[in-house]
Amino acid sequence: MVCVECDFEWHSKDGNMCPICKKKLNLKDSYFDGRAFGTSLNSERINAWFAGIGIIALVGFIYAIIK
Repeated sequence: MVCVECDFEWHSKDGNMCPICKKKLNLKDSYFDGRAFGTSLNSERINAWFAGIGIIALVGFIYAIIK
């Protein structure tokens, strides 16, 4: 398949839309919406939750050792 906009050639197994134009439009595949361990498209928010939980766990662990 050849893109009409940017003249990029790709295989039909890669999808119906041009990968270059898709990246320019910042479109995402529905298959990759949610990934594990903070690697999704909204990774900043998820990583903030992981950092918060990690800090709470670390403080609890230190408190358990000291007490």
